[in-house]
Amino acid sequence: MLERLQQDIQYALRRLRKSPGFAAMAILTLTLGIGATTLVFSLVYGAVINPFPYRGADRIVQMAFWGKQGPRGFMEVSAANLNLVRHANTVEDAMLADFTDPMTTISGYPEDIEITRFSDNAFDFLGVAPLLGRTLNANDRGQDVVVLGHDFCTSHFSCDAGVLGRKLDLDHGQYTIVGVMPPRFVWQGANAYAPFSYAQESAENCCVTYIRLKRGVQPEAVAAEMLTLLRQFVRQTDGVELPVETQLRAVNLEQLDVGAVANQLELLFAAVAVLLMIACANVSIMLLARAAARQREFQIQFALGASPGRILGQQLVDALILAGLGEALGVAFTYGGLIFLRVPLVKGFLPSEAVLNVNGWVLAFSILVSALVGILSGLLPGLRVSATQRENRLQAGHTLGSMHARRSHRFLIALQVAMTLLLLVCAGSAIHAFVDLHRMNLGYDPHHVLKFRLPVPQGEYGSWAERMSYYGRLRDRLQAIPGVKEASVDEALVTGGGFMAGYVLPGQSFGPAADAQMSRADLEFVDTHFLKTMRIPITRGREFNEEEYERGEAVAVLNRSFARQIFGTRDPIGQMMSIPALSSGYPGAMRPAHPQSSVRIIGLAGDVRPGVLGASPRQTIYLPESLFTVATSMRVHLRTDGDPMSLLETARRAVKEIDPEQPVSEARSLDDVVREDFWSKNRWLALLFGVFSVLALLLAATGLYSVVSFSVVQRKREFGVRMALGADRSSILRLVLSSELIAVLSGIATGVIASTGLRHVLRNTLSAQVQAAWFLPMGAMLLVFVALIASYIPARKASAIDPMEALRAE
Repeated sequence: MLERLQQDIQYALRRLRKSPGFAAMAILTLTLGIGATTLVFSLVYGAVINPFPYRGADRIVQMAFWGKQGPRGFMEVSAANLNLVRHANTVEDAMLADFTDPMTTISGYPEDIEITRFSDNAFDFLGVAPLLGRTLNANDRGQDVVVLGHDFCTSHFSCDAGVLGRKLDLDHGQYTIVGVMPPRFVWQGANAYAPFSYAQESAENCCVTYIRLKRGVQPEAVAAEMLTLLRQFVRQTDGVELPVETQLRAVNLEQLDVGAVANQLELLFAAVAVLLMIACANVSIMLLARAAARQREFQIQFALGASPGRILGQQLVDALILAGLGEALGVAFTYGGLIFLRVPLVKGFLPSEAVLNVNGWVLAFSILVSALVGILSGLLPGLRVSATQRENRLQAGHTLGSMHARRSHRFLIALQVAMTLLLLVCAGSAIHAFVDLHRMNLGYDPHHVLKFRLPVPQGEYGSWAERMSYYGRLRDRLQAIPGVKEASVDEALVTGGGFMAGYVLPGQSFGPAADAQMSRADLEFVDTHFLKTMRIPITRGREFNEEEYERGEAVAVLNRSFARQIFGTRDPIGQMMSIPALSSGYPGAMRPAHPQSSVRIIGLAGDVRPGVLGASPRQTIYLPESLFTVATSMRVHLRTDGDPMSLLETARRAVKEIDPEQPVSEARSLDDVVREDFWSKNRWLALLFGVFSVLALLLAATGLYSVVSFSVVQRKREFGVRMALGADRSSILRLVLSSELIAVLSGIATGVIASTGLRHVLRNTLSAQVQAAWFLPMGAMLLVFVALIASYIPARKASAIDPMEALRAE
């Protein structure tokens, strides 16, 4: 058997050398199919199968409080109660994390960096070894030591062994660098990692809790056990009972960080699987045509005693060799594609921990795919040859089962056309979604706006009056910069992510579970210039004025659709609503002398959309910044005459004039934020779907050309007889074109039927409406046009046949 296999391989390689055109076309076809499939599998592997480097990442969860509008925050426990969580029946291990942004002056000017403070067992919980030095342990509790993230180490230090032992200034404290983590360790995007301080060890200080479930434990089981423990903690710490209606749900890391990306990548993987099937059908067509050209060879082999199995084996060896060469070039295609896609996809599409490369699993997948492609591509030609040559006829010019061959070809063409139409629909939907997103009215004007964040130095401006004065001086100085039209200094973020809080309308009352039962809205604390800076129009009433802002009066502006939703046909102007968070004991909040939770609605603003297709306008309550000021940071928005980034250094100097130690962070143009954070994912999806659909169209056209060319050769005698009996060249041309268009139209009909089931998937995955009224006709017309072009040249050859030459063999 091995000797026969060796002979078949040598024979196949000799035949490929003698047919370089056929070999090049088949290998290129398989390279495109296998390479595209391997490329997308590497994305799926990096973002869905293995997105995180942490130990048991698929079992790491956070416990979310669940209300009628979804998650309302996550369970936090104190370091004193951590051991009770770690030893719960459903828990394998648990850790705590807290997030701060201290100041440093490494680069010569103040900047804030993101620090994650971990409980003693955190690095053991996560299970990632350091690149340099060591990680944190129980002996570091309360000590001034720090482990650097790789990106931060690379940008601020030489990031070699010499960095260990150096000092890092954090809020004027000197921290010793004891380790550096590898590039893939980017837990919550932090720049560095430090141990808990002694203050964080107190029973009152609760921190974000991460739990790794025991194997086989269901999320419902851990939620029930954690709710029981949480009731115990609240009873011991606050002396109250947690409301009976409180619900907890386990949310894993994939749900938190991957989300809809997984569904979109799965759809993309299905698209390249269709492309791969088209490539298989194409190679099968070419192998069938090649087998027909070798008909006499097969007849002689059968006459000399070759079995059908041996002939089938030869065909499979041919196809497997082609697939192996296509696989080798396809891996090279994948390498090149990842070099091009790695940075933009990880930046705007995939989790930060995702690694896109051609690893062992990707190579194994590529080899498996190439083997399956080789078998599928060679099986139909091999079976057709074996079945036809059993008759072992040696008549000159006998065709290779001409009627059966034509039926096989037409079936493969119809299959190619149907799958190509599906890919065109996917590509059209992705492109349509991106265009709709680009044209969507966001409700504000992002052009010519510079935004940056100003972290408030720890211990500075500690009173409400000092904070309001600081904000005012900053705004006046920034407003005075030449080229700045409007300036706002507040905590608002027009692109979303404000402080979510419950609200109560007049006449509503809630019991002990008020937090779970209240509807929630996005609170944006703004100054008197924010709406003008963002060009969010006031559609009714007015916005609050400087006097109201300086006094910290409880007034509010609602967005228009939100006001209509909660007040219906009633006039919202002058109505009252209660926001309990405004007067609650929220840590770090600064309020005027007499805080109150009831606010009076004085105006309605235009709707702002979150930048996601199909999403409703944000339910937003605009409140004076002076009413509720959080101590951590503020945001600046500057509307400029020209390029906003050209004023960044001027703005830095203006800020430094007010406070020399005030860092400026996360400076970007608002256009860039919208383009990279909102549009990037849809842009790359549209690009990838578009590329795959173009490849499918080219492969379908190539397959159709091959079929028609082969059909012309095989029907040469038939055309000669027809022309000898009086048929003219135009009728032969129509005959060739019409016979192939039947297969194309059958494929289009199949694709149209299949696309009806695709619309629901595309709506859920791409948030796009499949406009069948014009997508399908345009795709069908495009395929018919391609079919006519691919068929015309072989049909012209058929119409130019000399009848005497065609009949000479008879």
